Amino acid sequence: MILRRLIAFPIEDWIGTALLAVILVVLSAEIVIRYVFGNSLFWYDELSRYCLISLTFLGCATGVRKRCHVRIDLIDFLLPEAWRRRLTTVVDAIVLAYLLYVGYAAWKVAGILVTSPSAALGVPMGYVYMAIVAGFGLAAFRLVLLYLDGPADHER
Repeated sequence: MILRRLIAFPIEDWIGTALLAVILVVLSAEIVIRYVFGNSLFWYDELSRYCLISLTFLGCATGVRKRCHVRIDLIDFLLPEAWRRRLTTVVDAIVLAYLLYVGYAAWKVAGILVTSPSAALGVPMGYVYMAIVAGFGLAAFRLVLLYLDGPADHER
């Protein structure tokens, strides 16, 4: 029961909505400040860029949860049902390995760049790279949850 609630609770959607709201507010404020007051915020583009980067990687986890990533499924239609399930399991195992590898590599890069500040905000660049770790880690978690919940729930 708890596992089904974990799968159903869309934390990445809530975080993504908050990031999109930050982008909307910051860009709207920049438009007003620039065209009404004749001034500009020096940090608006960097903050919006980092929020969009984070939104992109969190979207990966949403795609895994909803099973809606782009996939070439020509071979799937040619195989019998039993082999189709096996192929899906193999492909998901490869995707899981990729997510974990890239998440680990991004973790190492974030550790190196934690002392490098960004140009406008002065935020350590390691924090920006943690968006990759969070997005791919959550996507890997979602993929594992699909298989833990039961065999029928991880099918397309």
